[in-house]
Amino acid sequence: MRSSTGRVSSIFVAALIVAGSAAAQERPQPSDEQRQRENVTAPPEEPGWFERRIRSLSKPSGSRTGFFVAFGGIKTGSGVALGPGFRLVSPSGAMLESKAGYSVRNFKLAQVAVTSRPLGPHALTFGARARWQDAPLLPVHALGNVSDRTRGDYAERKTEASINASMDPWRLRLDASAGFERFDTGPSHSRNPPLDAVFPNIPGLYANPDYLHGAAGLAFDTRDGESYARRGSRLGVSLHRYHQQNAGSLSFDRADLEGERYLPFDRLHAVVFLGARASFTSPRPGNGVPFFLMPTLGGGSALRGYSNYRFRDRHALLLTGEYRWLAGRSIDVAVFYDAGKVAATRAGLNLRGLHRDVGVGVRLHGAKTTALRLEVARGTEGLRVVLAFGK
Repeated sequence: MRSSTGRVSSIFVAALIVAGSAAAQERPQPSDEQRQRENVTAPPEEPGWFERRIRSLSKPSGSRTGFFVAFGGIKTGSGVALGPGFRLVSPSGAMLESKAGYSVRNFKLAQVAVTSRPLGPHALTFGARARWQDAPLLPVHALGNVSDRTRGDYAERKTEASINASMDPWRLRLDASAGFERFDTGPSHSRNPPLDAVFPNIPGLYANPDYLHGAAGLAFDTRDGESYARRGSRLGVSLHRYHQQNAGSLSFDRADLEGERYLPFDRLHAVVFLGARASFTSPRPGNGVPFFLMPTLGGGSALRGYSNYRFRDRHALLLTGEYRWLAGRSIDVAVFYDAGKVAATRAGLNLRGLHRDVGVGVRLHGAKTTALRLEVARGTEGLRVVLAFGK
């Protein structure tokens, strides 16, 4: 079964494209004259109450001054989270934003960020951020692509101060950041066995590293929206360097590669989405990669039919295919297929032994942003329900 995964994935993607083409042929297509007449004479349709609420939820941050409710944004596994926020936007476009969050699972967040006004023809911006988050219960399974469901739990607290810069020349986006990050990890207060009792030799067990973290990213982006798109592509690469400052041997580098493609059908009433993502880590000589900073699969945005952080190792690969259709002005319905794996070596990151899931979902969205996702996915370990804010 596992050896045929590549063939199954190809058949699935082909079926999605054929289904989209069939839907486009079945729907009556207006003539060019009809389209022109409709565009000229049809009055703009007024959004209803529901659509106005969705637009409000999905409006990009920094759009206006005032108090707002912050949804999610703490850490995968927090559950539903919300809290108060306030942003101050100057007439030039500079922004100061602060927010706090608390989740149903006792995760906590406090953050303050400032962003400059866009400078020059390519919208060069500078920013700074201070952030504190507390995750009192996070699961860990055995490293590797083949592991049973035995798990241990740990707690993680992260404190961060960073600066960043970005610009958008033509269809490119350039990002760079540098900052200080402190991790405090230890036993959690859960009913599951503590991590040291289950995996005593896992790299970075209860480590408290201080890092200088530098990152740079480059992306070519033709999508018509950042967190909700119906056409276009995105190809991106980001490089990270974690240099430990205190005693220990946990310095490493990481590279993330990402590709997205949106294929519209039926005058944008249906879209096929194809996505691929790969992450690679490389420890410095004599160092290791701590488990809590290794790539993972499982959860609301990566292999949705499996529990959060289900698979973890130095390298990871994720492939996704979705067929979406517009059920209403602010509602999409989708069927999806995910396949992915983790590996201890780069050579092991191939298409053999992929974990797979299938599912259906509903997305509430604005013109260019996703406000809420509700999805049901099934993998080999059962059925999961995903409720997430944003993409």
